[in-house]
Amino acid sequence: MKNVFSTALSAFFVLVAAFIVHRALTFDALTPSTGMAWSAMAQAVAVGILSDIWVAFIGSFCVLIAGIVRLERLIATSLIVSLAFASAAHQAYVEYFRFQIVPFHLTYLLDPDFVKANGRSILNGAVWLNLILIVSLLPAFYKISDIFLNKLAYHKLAYLALALIATLSHNRNIILRMRWFVPESLQLNTFERLYATTLATRLPAPLSLEQVNYLKQSIFPHSENLPVESIIKRKATDARNVDDVGKDIRNIFVEARTQGRKPLVISLLLESLRPSETGYFAPGEPSLTPYLDNIATKSITFMNAYSTGSVTRGAQEAILCGYFGSRDTSLMRGNAIVSAECLPDLLKTRKNVHTFWYHGGEGRFDSQADFWHMHHVKEIISQRDFSESFARTDWGIGDLSFLLDAAERIETLRSNIAFDAGLGMLLTVTNHIPWQLPTDAPQSLQKMRATEDHPSRLTVSYTDFALGNFVDSLKKKGIWDDLILVLVSDHGNSVAPHREIYKFDPARDYRLQSHINLVVSGGLVEQVLKRKNLEAMTRMELVSQADIAGFFGFLFDVDEAQFFGESLFLLARRSPVLSDIEQGLFNPRTGRFFSKKELIEVDPALQPEADRLGILYFRSFLRLIMQQTIDGT
Repeated sequence: MKNVFSTALSAFFVLVAAFIVHRALTFDALTPSTGMAWSAMAQAVAVGILSDIWVAFIGSFCVLIAGIVRLERLIATSLIVSLAFASAAHQAYVEYFRFQIVPFHLTYLLDPDFVKANGRSILNGAVWLNLILIVSLLPAFYKISDIFLNKLAYHKLAYLALALIATLSHNRNIILRMRWFVPESLQLNTFERLYATTLATRLPAPLSLEQVNYLKQSIFPHSENLPVESIIKRKATDARNVDDVGKDIRNIFVEARTQGRKPLVISLLLESLRPSETGYFAPGEPSLTPYLDNIATKSITFMNAYSTGSVTRGAQEAILCGYFGSRDTSLMRGNAIVSAECLPDLLKTRKNVHTFWYHGGEGRFDSQADFWHMHHVKEIISQRDFSESFARTDWGIGDLSFLLDAAERIETLRSNIAFDAGLGMLLTVTNHIPWQLPTDAPQSLQKMRATEDHPSRLTVSYTDFALGNFVDSLKKKGIWDDLILVLVSDHGNSVAPHREIYKFDPARDYRLQSHINLVVSGGLVEQVLKRKNLEAMTRMELVSQADIAGFFGFLFDVDEAQFFGESLFLLARRSPVLSDIEQGLFNPRTGRFFSKKELIEVDPALQPEADRLGILYFRSFLRLIMQQTIDGT
């Protein structure tokens, strides 16, 4: 029995060595493209090795079981060599996809590019060094293990201690993943991710020919042989389907650009700012957002705008990628292998367009900064780039300090960088659970702490105050007149609202989570309204967060853009507006909600037309995204 435990312990040491070598050989391919400090690299390696120790223990336990049933070292050695070779081969796989956690699929062997790339990689000397090193060290590991156990005599207790250490290390691994913001590609070992992917990728049934034809006729009435992917992800910047307001905005933007005025298109993503807290949705009542209300009186306001999901990363993907991102379908986390072109990708070859992303929070969270670097955003600013003296909360820089600093940075880039036009995104963070009020909040809000029934009332008012100061700063700096500023909430939440604007709506709870503010403002928009003899414009049509990308693409004349959304200023909408709010899919047009299980299993033919279109559209989206995630194609 002692020899069995010796073999198991040897297997553990060999597997740990294999995983360490594997990490070393694949780290360059997996390291985020933004670059990592040595401390961050050490943390990422530590998290990965802690996870691998757990897998090594499971492997050694399998060896132990094999030994107990008299299969002994032949099985153990075969297992170790097989895993060593798999580790070596996996490096080539990582080099091809540059992403560690995509499950291998045999259909890759039919892909000439994959075979060619892997054939070249697997001949790399470092890969073979990995395999040779592990196999050559097998006898040494067995010998060291035998000597160690002979002297110790308590081999069973040693293995029990090993099991305890591996288990506790695995627990620590889970904690450190989030605490250290380790990128997802470096968090999990392959086996964990395979299991997680299996749980998360229950695909809906394929669409029948009748359903595919229904989709085509609903969205492209005159289409013939278009594949489903070209229907749900399609050209979103077609000028023939844009109304006069949208065309006028583009014309005045192009005019400013050709005159060398360096116009900017900026989306300001407002954390969890819901219509229920916004004054212009309840005129005549005391407002938490007087500054936003005032901006809306001189802007184009969309009263029926909905988020694509329930997380900030999904909102970012919607606005700059035209993607239906949400918690489980995000590109930043879990589905990064999915092929997606975002606006900065499409603008990268146009050297006269400057792209930027400013965030008051931690850029490593959700791999946000790395994602936008990967998608060719030229200037990325996050929490670590701000002065230590700035007011902060647990989530990052206070919105007032952040937005005033952003105004300074925008002024600097317009003065110092040569470009014809700019596209940027700013993200606020203060109005987020636990709704902490930063020290730069005005005294009037500080004094109200004890009087408000919920802390989010104060953080909403604070964000609104910060917004007012930001707009004033842009005007003083001469930036406002050449600006298109889109003010948009990232998502809602289930907190009791300030006002019950959905009081008698059966879908109240879903609208609280998905109904968002969307105001198209800025000096260029004000000029368009003035030419039309209007002070403001209120739009009542249903629009999606993902439509903003189509609008931006139209402004920059990016004809090749293909998005899941449409555009904000449409003559006729054909695709549905849908919100994946974590528990399931919400259709704001009908007020119907489908759980994830219902979404997969429900018979669309038995649903009203608006719901049938939404279900089929989202099923097609899920199949496209999930299949790409599974196949890595």
